[in-house]
Amino acid sequence: MAMAQDVNPALMAKLPMTFKKMGMGVHQSFDDLAVKVPSLNQKQILTEVDRIMTTCVACHETFKIVESK
Repeated sequence: MAMAQDVNPALMAKLPMTFKKMGMGVHQSFDDLAVKVPSLNQKQILTEVDRIMTTCVACHETFKIVESK
């Protein structure tokens, strides 16, 4: 979650709420996984990363930044 705190506030104000919720959820999920990693085996870690990454893919499919001309 620390990385998410470095985002420019003016940019954050312009982003859709759904985008922010998905992004913050991903950050929190990776933080939670980082705490659990020592107690998990490699397969469990990869399964959890795969689960989290589905949100990344969904977000990238949903939201695009288009350069204005």
